[in-house]
Amino acid sequence: MNCPKCFQHLSTCGICGGKGYTSDFGNRLNCKSCNNTGKICSTHGGFWEK
Repeated sequence: MNCPKCFQHLSTCGICGGKGYTSDFGNRLNCKSCNNTGKICSTHGGFWEK
């Protein structure tokens, strides 16, 4: 999968492991690192979606 803004390859988010969310005591929390997408662009971070 590539970033639609810069066409670079997207990496799996290291914070949530590609799930798009993190867990805290069994509760789902938004992953701020990848903007809940599970993927990260090296240029645009988690805000790669249009």
